[in-house]
Amino acid sequence: MAIDTGCRTWELQKLEWRDVMENCSHIMLRDKKNGQTGRVPLLKRSADIMRERKERGLHMPFEGLSGTKFINNWKKMRTALGYKYNPECILHVMRHTFATRLAMHNTPELKMMLCRGNLTPSRVKRYAHLNVNHLEDVMISLEGFLAPA
Repeated sequence: MAIDTGCRTWELQKLEWRDVMENCSHIMLRDKKNGQTGRVPLLKRSADIMRERKERGLHMPFEGLSGTKFINNWKKMRTALGYKYNPECILHVMRHTFATRLAMHNTPELKMMLCRGNLTPSRVKRYAHLNVNHLEDVMISLEGFLAPA
């Protein structure tokens, strides 16, 4: 959910069922870090997770997933992936991954701001990390433009 939405873990932990909307297609984040309320669309796999958790009869969507449990699960996952000692592999990196995926798919800046709940374009730029490998489509387009007629 965090990597699919860019939500902070504590934002997910605070979710209540009243915040899960329209057949689990969106969630409402209340009292975000910036004091705003925001509606976040869910990918199908995240919506499926929310429906499954609701069918289990949980009092809250992430009931039982305390901060300690989140951190312990994260440590297990990064160890399994070979990132146990990587200081950059922290829970917050999922927010950056989400923004980078949006940028890689040429999502317009305004839509990125809305998806992530950012108030300024500079915040989007801080989180979206592209490198030269993400520019292949630009180069292909340029090659077509410069091709002899």
